[in-house]
Amino acid sequence: MRFIKILPVLVIMLFAAGVSAAQKQDKTLGAIKGKVRVETGTPGGVTVVVRRGETEVARSTTDKSGEFLVSRLTPGMYGLTFRKPGLSIGSIEDVEVKAGKTRSLGDRLILTIDEGSIAFLSGSVFNAAGKSVPNAKVELARILKTDRRRRSMDALRPKPVRSSFDSDRNRRSIA
Repeated sequence: MRFIKILPVLVIMLFAAGVSAAQKQDKTLGAIKGKVRVETGTPGGVTVVVRRGETEVARSTTDKSGEFLVSRLTPGMYGLTFRKPGLSIGSIEDVEVKAGKTRSLGDRLILTIDEGSIAFLSGSVFNAAGKSVPNAKVELARILKTDRRRRSMDALRPKPVRSSFDSDRNRRSIA
């Protein structure tokens, strides 16, 4: 009975010792945090790649407000690359990480629109008689990969066979 009363105290002491050891270990490592802003759209989902030289050492993604945190980095100099489809690629070089510290980059990085990834369309809509249709609305949609899979699966399904009987020639044609 006495052991059962002492058991919770032992568990708490072991937990505290583990937390203390983890904190001591973290003091040898550092972190980088910051905020990415975008010219248009949402800053969420920007991929943050942390490099040491040309070698990728860590990767993270910004939250919906553009904030990121990359932790457990060994002290030294790093470069960061920021990517999101439709936006220009951003980079910051020579970011120093110190043991036990979090290096804040603030919100100084702004990703602009990548003009090379935008398509500009213009034109007119005509009716069957060849006359221009005023105030016609044309929409451009992007087909996602899941839609392509669905279409390719539809292509694999057997199609109904329509047939007709030609009484003049006494033969059957299949469409």
